[in-house]
Amino acid sequence: MNTLLTRAGVTGCQLAQQDFLTVDPRDPKYSRVTHILLDPSCSGSGNM
Repeated sequence: MNTLLTRAGVTGCQLAQQDFLTVDPRDPKYSRVTHILLDPSCSGSGNM
């Protein structure tokens, strides 16, 4: 995914490989998040 994002010219992105259902959106570390890109596990597509 990192390679695909770099090729697309994406900057200011932080990858997190985790189950998004376990993420607490009230956690302060997500207070400035404005966008989320989800890539289904094992899809191999890396579609953006």
